[in-house]
Amino acid sequence: LRILLVEPAVRKPHANVRVLAGRAAPPDATIAVGPEGGWTAAEVDAAAAAGFEPLTLGARTLRADAAPAAAIAVLQHIWGDL
Repeated sequence: LRILLVEPAVRKPHANVRVLAGRAAPPDATIAVGPEGGWTAAEVDAAAAAGFEPLTLGARTLRADAAPAAAIAVLQHIWGDL
């Protein structure tokens, strides 16, 4: 599983990580977190072309240093090992 965390205000609407709840837990995951200010459209497109799924953590924009911990906690909650 490859996830590109995007801000909710990104130009295109992206799915919330909750879409992962219907999937089996993967053996591993890669989570790409962008810089403060977010990814550029070209970076989002390049990551998607490389197999990353652009997803948000919800309606709030998180700081780049807080997003990784939040993402891991959400994924562990979704797949039941938190």
